[in-house]
Amino acid sequence: MSKDNSDFFKRKSAWAYTKDALLEKYLVPYTTKILATGKGLLYVDAFAGKGRFEDGSKGSPVIACEAIGEAVRISQSANKNVNMLFVEKQYASELASNLSQFPNANVRSGTFELLTSSLSQVQSSANLFLYLDPFGVKSLDLNFFLNITRQFGTVEILLNFNSFGFFRAACSAYNVSYSDVEAFDDELVEREVDTESDTTRSIEMLSKAAGGDYWEVIVQDYRNERIDGYEAERRLSNEFCRRLRSSYRYVLNLPIRLKPGQRPKYRMIHMTNHEDGCLLMYDRMQKEQVQLQDIQRDGQLSLFSHDSDNQYIDERAIRESLLSAVRKLSTPCKLEIVLANFVIQNGLSLSSKELRGMLRVFEESELIKVEREPEFTERGTRSRFMESGHGKRILIGRADD
Repeated sequence: MSKDNSDFFKRKSAWAYTKDALLEKYLVPYTTKILATGKGLLYVDAFAGKGRFEDGSKGSPVIACEAIGEAVRISQSANKNVNMLFVEKQYASELASNLSQFPNANVRSGTFELLTSSLSQVQSSANLFLYLDPFGVKSLDLNFFLNITRQFGTVEILLNFNSFGFFRAACSAYNVSYSDVEAFDDELVEREVDTESDTTRSIEMLSKAAGGDYWEVIVQDYRNERIDGYEAERRLSNEFCRRLRSSYRYVLNLPIRLKPGQRPKYRMIHMTNHEDGCLLMYDRMQKEQVQLQDIQRDGQLSLFSHDSDNQYIDERAIRESLLSAVRKLSTPCKLEIVLANFVIQNGLSLSSKELRGMLRVFEESELIKVEREPEFTERGTRSRFMESGHGKRILIGRADD
C-alpha cells in the first residue's frame, strides 16, 4: 500500500537539508562564473513545490533565488541577464506567493512533460541550469537529458534520482518481491509514489526513464538471486549514469543513505561538460557525504574515513591510482581535466584539495612533471601554485614527457 504523504510540506527532513545545501553552495560560484562569460543564465526548477515548508523552512526555490541573487550582487560582469523559471503542477499559487519578492522568478503551472517539450524547441546561446527533484521516476526521460545539450550554449543538470523508487517500480512491473531491501518509510518520503497497474505501460515508462531496457536484466538477476538488492540498485544507478556520459563528460552521483550499510534510496546526480563545474560539485558532494556519515553515526566517532559506498578510504590505493592515471597520459593535460577525469572514475573519497596535495608530493619526488604558467613569480622564484585561475595555468604530465 502506498504511503500517505499528504504531510510532505509540513516540516523539512534531514535529507531535504542535504540536497538543498548541495544546490545552494554550488549555485553561487556557478552563477558568478557563468555571468563572467557574458552570456545569460536560465535557471529552471521543474518540480518546484511550495517554495517553503509549513515549519517556516526554505524550500529549494527560495534557496535558489537567494543564492543566484547573491551571485548577481557580487558579480562584476556587465551582463547580468538571469531568468528563473519554476514549474509546479499542484501548488503553483502558493509557490508564486512565496517567490513574490524575487523579481526574476517566474512561476508556471504545468508538468515536466510540457516543460521538456518547450525547452526542446529553444535555440539559445544562453546557459541552462536544470534542477530536477521529481516525485518518483515516471516523469523522467533520459533521452531528454541527452538531447537538451544541443539547444543551449551550456547545460548543467542536478537530478535527485530516486534509485530505490526505480528499483521498486521495476520489481513491481515483473511481480518480483524486494523483501531484502529496506522500505525507508520513516526516514525518506516522496510526494508521490509511482504506481501503474498496466504492466505494458509500466515497462514502457521505466524504459523511457532509464533510456533503455537494461534494467530488465538487472531485475531478472535479482529474481534469480544472482545479486542482492544493494547490487541491483548500484547497477541500475551506474548504468543510468553511464548513459548520461554520452552527452556529458562528467557525471557525479552522491548516494543518500541515513543509516550505515543501508541501500541508497536517492542519488543526487550532477551532469556537466566542464571540468571546473565537475570539481566544484565534487567538493560540495564530498563535504555533504562527510556530514551524512556523521548523521549515520549519530554523533559517534569513527577512526576511519569512508567513501560514498561506506567503504574504508584507502589513501595508499588512491595515491597509486592517481599516479597511474597521470602515467597513462599521452601528452601533458590541464590539471583540472586530470582531476575531473579521476574523480569520475573513482567516485567520492578525498577532496580535490587532498588530491592536489598528492600531485605536489609526486612532483617533489619527480614521479610526474608539472608545467606552470607563469613559470616564475614576480620575485623571480619558481612558481609552486597547484590551482589554476586568475592568469595561472597548470599542465600535468608523465615524468618522461
